[in-house]
Amino acid sequence: MRIYFAGSLSRAWTRCLYEVGMRRRLTSYVDRAGTLSEVEHVRIYLASVQGGSAAAVAAIPGHRRLLSREDSAFKKGLKVERVVAAPDLFLDSGAFTAWTKGTKIDLDAYADFALAHRDVFTVVANLDVIPGAPGAAAPTSAAVERAAAQGWEHYEHLRRRFAGCPFTLLHAYHYGEDPRWLKKLMDQAEYLAVGGIATPGLTTGAKRVFLDGIMPLLTDDAGRPVRRFHGFGVTGLSLMRRYPWYSVDSTSWLVSTRFGSVHVPLGERVHVVTFSSGSPKMEEAGAHFTTYAPAEQAAIRAYVEGKGYAVEQLASDYVKRSELNVIFFVDLEAAWVDQPWHPETAQPSFFG
Repeated sequence: MRIYFAGSLSRAWTRCLYEVGMRRRLTSYVDRAGTLSEVEHVRIYLASVQGGSAAAVAAIPGHRRLLSREDSAFKKGLKVERVVAAPDLFLDSGAFTAWTKGTKIDLDAYADFALAHRDVFTVVANLDVIPGAPGAAAPTSAAVERAAAQGWEHYEHLRRRFAGCPFTLLHAYHYGEDPRWLKKLMDQAEYLAVGGIATPGLTTGAKRVFLDGIMPLLTDDAGRPVRRFHGFGVTGLSLMRRYPWYSVDSTSWLVSTRFGSVHVPLGERVHVVTFSSGSPKMEEAGAHFTTYAPAEQAAIRAYVEGKGYAVEQLASDYVKRSELNVIFFVDLEAAWVDQPWHPETAQPSFFG
């Protein structure tokens, strides 16, 4: 399973996270400044591996050379970044963000942007149409149907505009839509997405009911996927491992960082351990590193130090917490073993 790191980041923060192994990023057309920064990073990487001449890199606007510390250019004092792996950049339309703000995205402007950077993106999402309005009552079934039909029109338009492009155009079937839209999409695409499961207020139980309901279409009798499918906004680890996703995007790593926490695997369980010295959880037994039992503290410290960090750093340095959260999810992807979907059976542990 491929895990795309979602969430808006500063340029400097992004560079730090690439250096600790982050490779896959989901960026948003709505945040074009941030996306262009990511595009720049990928172009610099490509220039580096395709010869890495100073002229090739300098031709990139706002260039920063990606080099190892042994590179002669580094020794000459050029600003550097360390290449870890080829970036995998997924462009999302940002339709949900625009919807929450009451703004609209121009379909052809979005297409123009993707085409201008066709050499960089690996996946480009369709421009969704979201029914209803923020804060209003749940949309009617008729409104959901209209949105699905309009979204399909966008998909067909972009398929024509993106013909021959090296990236994959990804259309989503959404929570609440008639399953015939999923069947229609499966007739057209080998790689598709499932969306709407990050809707605010939607419980994990409701998400499971929805996903369990469509798995018989997406898997064969043995529970193995018949199409590759992406999960938009799959932030819960339980949902990640319950279904045979080909890819997901998640902000879990970023949300945990901002709340002063880090994902730590202990045995077959993953603990989201709070380290921040400013967290109110410092007063709750078993809710903060300082209130864990001594044996658990020792295991947590061993994990943190084994990754090259110190517990004391995590108490006050959010960048270090973000790096360690990224490392957890990079390790999770590397150790992932695909499992067929069987809702009645226990789910496998994360790390073997």
